[in-house]
Amino acid sequence: MDKFGAEPPAWPQVDLPLSTLLDTLLLPLSALTVLGFGVQAQGGL
Repeated sequence: MDKFGAEPPAWPQVDLPLSTLLDTLLLPLSALTVLGFGVQAQGGL
């Protein structure tokens, strides 16, 4: 807490992989949306 000014994550084993997955999937999609490219996803059961 003193060094970084924040609490450590409660689940450190999940924090990095989940963060990597979100950055890999959501960041490019949101960047494309901001640039004006329409991204459509369809699916279902």
